[in-house]
Amino acid sequence: MIEKDFSIYSNQVHAIHRGFYEDIKSKLDGTKIVCTVGRCKAIEVNEGNKDTGEIFELLNQAERFTSRLNEISNRLFERFYKAKEDFHRSMLMSIAYTKINLIDRNLLERTCDVRWWSLELAFYDCIGAVESFKSNAKPLVDAVNEYHAQWLSDDGRALEIEPLDLIICDDKRDRFLKISKKIAKKNPDIFHGIEFGLDELQKSFTIVSEKISFACTRLEDINSSYTLYRDLVITDYSGHVIASANALRRRQLFGKYVGNESWFQKASHTRSANEYVVEDICDSAIEKEKSLIYATAIRLGGTVEGRVIGAMGIFFDFQGESEIILSDYMEQDDYGETKEGWYSIITDKNGIVLASS
Repeated sequence: MIEKDFSIYSNQVHAIHRGFYEDIKSKLDGTKIVCTVGRCKAIEVNEGNKDTGEIFELLNQAERFTSRLNEISNRLFERFYKAKEDFHRSMLMSIAYTKINLIDRNLLERTCDVRWWSLELAFYDCIGAVESFKSNAKPLVDAVNEYHAQWLSDDGRALEIEPLDLIICDDKRDRFLKISKKIAKKNPDIFHGIEFGLDELQKSFTIVSEKISFACTRLEDINSSYTLYRDLVITDYSGHVIASANALRRRQLFGKYVGNESWFQKASHTRSANEYVVEDICDSAIEKEKSLIYATAIRLGGTVEGRVIGAMGIFFDFQGESEIILSDYMEQDDYGETKEGWYSIITDKNGIVLASS
């Protein structure tokens, strides 16, 4: 009797199965020997007796029955081993189908998320404040750039400042205000006719800073509920990052240009908030590692059909998500750990491995 539990995760024929088969075989073979010995004894004891023929016939019947039973046992165990392998293969195919469906379902849920979030007030309000600041500050910035061309880059070359620099770079903003005040004292007429002066600039900067801070906080809230997002970013219309969920790298990301990246360009060309982009695992200036990127446009007023004013990009840890799903349903040892040598992988249609347990 087989006492050892059979694992459906294994198609191997264990020694216990083979032992069961050998036990049946040995008993059947023993019966054939008994028949042979019985015939010999019948001849010795009943030589010339008419009953010898009947005894021979009974023993021959027993031997034929044993041979037939032996043949049936061989066929039965052959089918048992084959069925075991077929069932194992079928079980693995079912598990693979389940895992792929789980990954598909989880990825599909993210497409709903990015569309809902793109309509939030915090994000289109942030972009609106940034674009308004840049538009209002441009005449003042142009005047200072024209009068004072000594903005220096790290290598000593002259470098003009942009309105966005005043938002994302504290050093440039402080230097701009300092130089602007000096210019105003020396040549007050330089700012004549510019309605958006230094006082308005500083007030507007306070407002836009609050909007950006609120957008970043909202992105952090979203990210804290979804542990497998590496980052969520908001860009302005031209493709500069103005908000990020990653508090540790936020200062490095502010002002980062992603306007040439495929996900941003595709998101900017979506026709409504019901459309989204899924960019296959790829590189980006936002992340050091390759990410699966979900993106869509952010629209004026947060309306579904509104004019595109920026973009939202969600950088998803596909490896992390897949590993959790792929690690399930595998052969385990007595301690509940996956047995050595067991793993599962997922590939694309070309057979390239995308993720592994």
